[in-house]
Amino acid sequence: ALAFEAVKLLLEKLALNASSFSTITCSAITYGEPLSKSIISGKCVVPGTFMWDTPDAVPSNNDYTEYQLIFTPTDTANISSYLFTAHPKVYKAPLKLIKNDIEGSDIDYGKPIGESKISGSSPVSSIDGKAVSGAWYWIDETHVPSVPEASKTSYGVVYIPDDIENYQYYITSCDLTVNKIKPIFQTEDITLTYSEEPVNLNVYTNSPGKISARINEEGIVYLENNRFK
Repeated sequence: ALAFEAVKLLLEKLALNASSFSTITCSAITYGEPLSKSIISGKCVVPGTFMWDTPDAVPSNNDYTEYQLIFTPTDTANISSYLFTAHPKVYKAPLKLIKNDIEGSDIDYGKPIGESKISGSSPVSSIDGKAVSGAWYWIDETHVPSVPEASKTSYGVVYIPDDIENYQYYITSCDLTVNKIKPIFQTEDITLTYSEEPVNLNVYTNSPGKISARINEEGIVYLENNRFK
């Protein structure tokens, strides 16, 4: 009679390689969002799913770390998982202002708005609500308000974050009060003698520009349509 002996065979799992996949891509995210928000796309010769190895990691815009992503086949008993590395594109996070209390300190007429100090709340990240350090600046700090603007008026301001690699600028406007000033008059040194005709006299003030006045024999100085002694 013939005798039979059972033989146990050890079968290795099927190993995948790069040629087993079509192009693998991952969608962009915004700074502050975890890797899990980046959607992985691609196909494999066998069915399965893609996922990030560290889904809670938060990549930054200027961090080029390669993160691992894993393909897990549906048939895990016979096919091995496969590892990739990738880095999703990270956009700068927009900012938002929770409390709009931005204001500038008063300045006197004739001064540029850059001399006004801006105070108020700082914006936060619109993605995760975290406070973002930075500073407020006037958009046009050299602007000198004209006469019709010599009151409370809104001017453009920009918040520039310290971390400009990962956060966008935030632009808004705030009120600024321009105080009126009392002119201080100073004349040129001049010797006046009596004359039938008014004498021209240049008068300088602390307000922008230069005006002309005339003084007559009665000692009255004429300033355009106004007059004073």
